[in-house]
Parts: sequence; C-alpha cells; structure tokens
Amino acid sequence: MRVTWKTDKGKRKSMNEDAVLVDEDAGLYLLADGMSGPRAGRVASRLAVRKAHAFLKERSAHTPDAGILPLLTRALEHAHGVVQKASLKRGALSGMGTTLIVLCIRGETAYLSHVGDSRAYLIRQGTLSRITTDHTTDYGIEQDVMLRELFFYHKARVLSQALGPSKKVVCDSHSIDLLPGDRILLCSDGLTDMLSDGAIEEMLKVHGDDIEKTSDLLVEAANRMGGKDNISLVLFGR
Repeated sequence: MRVTWKTDKGKRKSMNEDAVLVDEDAGLYLLADGMSGPRAGRVASRLAVRKAHAFLKERSAHTPDAGILPLLTRALEHAHGVVQKASLKRGALSGMGTTLIVLCIRGETAYLSHVGDSRAYLIRQGTLSRITTDHTTDYGIEQDVMLRELFFYHKARVLSQALGPSKKVVCDSHSIDLLPGDRILLCSDGLTDMLSDGAIEEMLKVHGDDIEKTSDLLVEAANRMGGKDNISLVLFGR
C-alpha cells in the first residue's frame, strides 16, 4: 500500500486546525478537523490524533481481525474523553471539538471508524464512492432543538456530533475488502466543500497511479476554488 498525505492552511484561515498522523509501520492513519476557534481547534485536532493513535498503537498488534472495528470505536471514545476533559480544565479551550477519522489497514482489508464530517472515499476502477456519512443536520430543524442538542454551525449545515462537546459520540464503522488497484481517500471538509465528488473523481483519474501528484492537484484545486478552510487529505494506492 502506497500512501501520501497533505495538509494546507487554505486561503482564508490564519491557522491550520487540521491534524494528520500517518503510521505506516502500524498501518494506522488518522485525520482530524478541529473547531471552536483557531487555537482551540488546533489543540483539539492534535490531541485527538495523538491520543487515538497511542491507544491503538498499544493494542492493535495484539488484536485479532474480528476485534479491529470495536478497537477503533474504543480509540475514538478514548480521544473524545481526553478532548472533553482538556476543554473543561482550561477556559481558553472551553467548548473545543474536532472530527476524527481513523483507518487501519491490515492485509487486504481496510477498517475505518469516524465521528464528524471528515470523509473517506473508495476509488475502484476509476469510480469514486463515499464510504462515510457526514454527521450533520440541516438548518431546517427547530431552533430549540438546535440550541439544545447540536454544537457547531458549520458552513451550510450543523455538525451533530464531534469529539469533545458531545455528551456521547456514536461512531460509524466500516470494513472494506480491498482489490488490486483500489485507492482510499481520507479528507477534511476543506476539500469537499470546495470540490464536488464528481470533480474529485475526475482529478483522481488525471494522474492515475501517481498519488503524490494527485494529492498536490487536489489541494491546488481546492485553493483555486476559494480555499475557505484548511485542506487535509491522506491518499492510498495499491
């Protein structure tokens, strides 16, 4: 499995609140998008990827395949608790939160768990398909429900759960049997808010197996379209 990753501040933000952690030896790949202000968001995303990675690094080698998805869920829940506690201890970080997507590659199988709206895509035979579903809710809900249960106004949508502010996180998990030629893309919404799935699919076709060039192209395109947020991605090729 070949992998490359990029993270870019974008054109509008003063600070990069995304975080990426790649551990090829352990087959672990993590991406987070922090929020609640530049400094707090930056702290939240970095804390989440570090703590989830450390949790998995200690346990994944001794976990059978059948236990990987539950282990990923436990890692996200652990990171959620750490971010939540840090937010309560320091006033400047109050209310901080982050998305988190964690991928474990083991043999011919990809295991994935996430909270928030950072996404994972599978590219198979040139066709892009979304693996994850965003944890978001439209603005059309009742205002009292919005104030009581939801935490972040996020562009044209509300992020319905995130590590840190949610009372409890409910992770979505997936396992994918990989085929020769498959690629997997993890990314923050700084990419997907600027580029449609169709546009991303077309760009992935341009340079074929050159994942480094493709990653550069995706970041450049998102910035050309406005770069309104930080842009981060991890791209795998087989």
